[in-house]
Amino acid sequence: LSSIFLSSRYLDYFAKGSVWSVRKGPLDLKYFVRRDIIPAVGQKTRFGRREQDQVESEKKMVIPRLGSAHDLERDGVSVEIGEVNWPELFKYKPEVTLSCGYTGNEIVLRYRVREGYIAAKHTRINSEVYRDSCVEFFISPGGSNYYNFEFNCIGTAYAAFGSPDLKNRRVLEEKKVSEIKTVSTLGNEYIDTRKAAAPWELTISIPFSLFGERELQDPKGNTFKGNFFKCGDDLPVPHFLSWNPVKRKGSPNFHVPEFFGELQFV
Repeated sequence: LSSIFLSSRYLDYFAKGSVWSVRKGPLDLKYFVRRDIIPAVGQKTRFGRREQDQVESEKKMVIPRLGSAHDLERDGVSVEIGEVNWPELFKYKPEVTLSCGYTGNEIVLRYRVREGYIAAKHTRINSEVYRDSCVEFFISPGGSNYYNFEFNCIGTAYAAFGSPDLKNRRVLEEKKVSEIKTVSTLGNEYIDTRKAAAPWELTISIPFSLFGERELQDPKGNTFKGNFFKCGDDLPVPHFLSWNPVKRKGSPNFHVPEFFGELQFV
């Protein structure tokens, strides 16, 4: 862990408690959290039974087939990304909505965000975009493995696949990630941290050819587990929102598939 950086902001937040967290490093360490405080599914803890939390918190989204990506506004499903999962540490709640649909070739997402500050300092594919104004999409083809797609507000992409065991996650090849199309109302150039003058939108098209699983290459009629997020680790006011609630105590961690919702492609 000597090569991983932890900002002073996180030291301030976590040094006082029993939880400590390190964000992504060379081995795709999205988070590194003390394992002794994370129970297995179904394990009784002072926080209750996680399995019960999972059942009570799971949302469902029906994702429609679109005639084309241009039909997203008219025919797509729209939801709020508004779950504040760690309010004791991060209370700020930007306004975030998502429109979602799919065509014969791709999943189409459009995030609309109104927040106090923006930043897009990472312009290279598979760089640490979660530190900027960032939106994320996780989807599991089944079992414990899942894809995580992360984008800053100018559309720089990061993508990885594997299980929650950090040693078993791999970053997707840059060439494949470059096949993802993004269009942002903020353009695609570097943005230093500044106050947001207006809301921003990011439209994302993820080709099915990116996936190795047959079910995800042709998702019609299939149901998967997944979640959608908004974060901004290095913004003046960090925040960690989700579509499906993450009922997990401690430090922010989106890599908890037991708290994914249901995504039904029709």
